[in-house]
Amino acid sequence: MQFVRVESKKLRVLTIINSLGDTGQYFIPFFEGLINRGHRLIVISTISHLMCNKLSRIGINYVDLGDEMRGLSSLQGLVRFPSILAKIMRIISDKNIDLIHVHNPFLPLLLGCIASNVKKIPIVLTIHAGPPSFSLRLNPIRQIHGIITTSLEQKEAFPKCNKEVAVIPLPIDLDRFSPNSHMSTTERRTYKKILLISSVRTSVVYSLIESAPRISEFFRNAKIIITGGYSKTYEVEKVVRKMNKEIGREMIILTGFVEDTPKIINQADIVIGVGMVVAEAMACGKPVIVAGPTIGPYGGSFGGVVNKQNVDELRKYNFTGRNSTIPTDAENIFKSVNTLLNDEQYMKYLGAFGRRYAEKEFEPDKIAMRVELVYKCAQENAKNTDNFPSLVLLGWPLLCSIPYVFINEVLTILKSARQLVAKMV
Repeated sequence: MQFVRVESKKLRVLTIINSLGDTGQYFIPFFEGLINRGHRLIVISTISHLMCNKLSRIGINYVDLGDEMRGLSSLQGLVRFPSILAKIMRIISDKNIDLIHVHNPFLPLLLGCIASNVKKIPIVLTIHAGPPSFSLRLNPIRQIHGIITTSLEQKEAFPKCNKEVAVIPLPIDLDRFSPNSHMSTTERRTYKKILLISSVRTSVVYSLIESAPRISEFFRNAKIIITGGYSKTYEVEKVVRKMNKEIGREMIILTGFVEDTPKIINQADIVIGVGMVVAEAMACGKPVIVAGPTIGPYGGSFGGVVNKQNVDELRKYNFTGRNSTIPTDAENIFKSVNTLLNDEQYMKYLGAFGRRYAEKEFEPDKIAMRVELVYKCAQENAKNTDNFPSLVLLGWPLLCSIPYVFINEVLTILKSARQLVAKMV
């Protein structure tokens, strides 16, 4: 899709992100949209090898903080805070940075705020993945010159401040994620594939596995493909082997992490997921079922089949199911799958609707233009030196961050230890 380009000042933007692991692929279209409009980006983060290659391919300069760290919001990040801050200061001076864009709060935001204060350049914050966390309330919101959330839910839950909050989702590469089947005609005629892309809690994986016998009873040619970084992999593999044996065929297939997401989506007839997975599947012209985990800090339940009537409500909650009180269980998954597989025309209709919706709402160049407007407002807000409070005001949230990070780190270690013990048993 082509959009009329509106001329604006081309900026040198320093982007600070907690971590760019394999799921950081969602940022690539965002970066590309800004680059295509003439802006220069430097990214500082903990970056996976896969993401390093992708950033290099699109011409982004990056600073990898090291594989030994899990991210900036960790105990290691807190210990290395002074050295990371010094590195950021050098980049701002050497590259003549015009603006700092921080994704997600806490230590990345504190780093950005201090650098913004010292160098007197504007800072923009984007909040991802659910309502603002408690850590956000420890940070100096009033100093931020521009605020973006990726869903209306986040905006409504945002702490009150005197800044306008823009709702701008991450974009989708509509060339990669497009209706383009890689299946042979024989395979398509033989099997109906139900795909779960699971970066969510294992509860959703178990619910889909539990629904397999009923799906198999009604649709003998159905297969369930489960891909992604779900937790408790060993236990899931045991359950799948047992279930396949009971069904009498290899109905459920575990793939693990798959890099070529568009290809595996296009091999499916139905996609189950949450978040960006839903938008990407819609872009590929697939009917989608929103199935959020029934546990977690923000809940998340069964959103059901995405259609014209519920898409705006589901999107308000970032396609997580947090708007729903219906649990994600085997029965509700089966009902939605049964409705879709029994109506081929309805599936085609939903696929065409999803593609049109994705083209309208998630086009990278369109998203980049909206982000540019936030950058422009941030620059205007930063012209007044009163918008750069004393560094003393930043000491309080940094001090509060120390026990928060320490407790979070201890809980992470205990969780890893429990998983290790369970695997050994």
